[in-house]
Amino acid sequence: MGRRATVGLGWRAFEANEITHSGAHYLLAIAAAAKENPAPRAAAVARLLGVSRAAASLQLRTLIAHGFVSSDAAQRLHLTRVGADLVARVLSKREVVRVFLQDILGVRAATAEADACKIEHLLSEETGAATIRLIRFLHSAHPAAQACLDAFRATTAACPPGTRCELCVESCLLADASRGADRAASREALGALRAATRPRRAPLLKMVPPRSARKAPR
Repeated sequence: MGRRATVGLGWRAFEANEITHSGAHYLLAIAAAAKENPAPRAAAVARLLGVSRAAASLQLRTLIAHGFVSSDAAQRLHLTRVGADLVARVLSKREVVRVFLQDILGVRAATAEADACKIEHLLSEETGAATIRLIRFLHSAHPAAQACLDAFRATTAACPPGTRCELCVESCLLADASRGADRAASREALGALRAATRPRRAPLLKMVPPRSARKAPR
């Protein structure tokens, strides 16, 4: 008898997370802007994130209220000790997840970067530390490490027809990933075809009126 899908209680932990996805990116933007200007203003943060100044001001007020950011009399922004610590941890987790997805699992670079960005602020320190240990082992010269990687990469990427593994509950993720990769490849091929067949614009020529239409000099 197959397992039943359950809602689980993870959503409660998600709601109680230390920082929201949007909030994390505002903190990262402040840290990035501070590299050029030690005390950036809201306008610089809004420009980096591609949002309006009003939207940035609203989010920044929330971060200030939670103690992640401070603002001085000149409306310049500073990460607090708590905010700077959170930025450091988020950046570290992003890199750990990216390396794991790309180097160990073989996920495409663009996908690994995007997925790491999505979960960087949700990963616990415990899971981050365990992931680092696994990466270090698999990157080591230990004979079992290379054997493990070789065996993993040789593992089939699809279930036999008409069967389903014990992991996927409602939908086969292997099949979903394969269809997604096929769609992405089709989009890329279609884009390349359109670019190759797009008619080139003829250079604009200066229209010179016929001699008979030119005005005679007075």
